[in-house]
Amino acid sequence: IKPSDQLKGDRLSDDIYYRLQWKHELDRIYGTGLSRIDVDDHEVFQHLVDKRCVDNLRMLVVDAVQCAKSGHPGMPMGMAEVGYHLYRHVMRYNPRNPKWLNRDRFVLSAGHGCLLQYVCMHLAGFESVQ
Repeated sequence: IKPSDQLKGDRLSDDIYYRLQWKHELDRIYGTGLSRIDVDDHEVFQHLVDKRCVDNLRMLVVDAVQCAKSGHPGMPMGMAEVGYHLYRHVMRYNPRNPKWLNRDRFVLSAGHGCLLQYVCMHLAGFESVQ
């Protein structure tokens, strides 16, 4: 979720808007029990956002296997949390410059799990896996 154009440039407004949008999404998904969670509790908030993102990544894997009518969803679904955290919080890369020399490389030796890498790269903003 990205802030509207009128809020861009104001870092504090961007952060508050981002958190409120995610809070509404989390309330919608998990029910009103989460409405008591303080948006300022960064650790709890980030955990819930990460959990929701990992769940979405898993569903993208399921959809891709279903659309292709082929593939092995087990490994990508099981390793979705690892892939998400690597691409979101650990690895350094630039989707606009995929040949950047200082980028981190992700080597996946389990070929049957390549869908995990493809989905993570797509969500990270890469236009091609070439």
